[in-house]
Amino acid sequence: MFLSTKVHAVQFEVLSGHTKCIAEDIKSHSMTVGKYRIVNPNEAHPLPDTHKVTVRVTSTHGNTYHYATMFLKGIFL
Repeated sequence: MFLSTKVHAVQFEVLSGHTKCIAEDIKSHSMTVGKYRIVNPNEAHPLPDTHKVTVRVTSTHGNTYHYATMFLKGIFL
């Protein structure tokens, strides 16, 4: 049996209060898996609740694949 694996990664920054559309970065008919996290600029202190995010992953047709609110990190499949 021959298995072929091809992996690509995309990393981007989203500023507070903004959204990011990555539809152009994802190929049609591909499986999308992602991890997200808030970067703490001051690792000596924990991040306050005000730094938690809401993450919504939807298709171009509006179907919701992942929704999380008030998180510092997470994954979506």
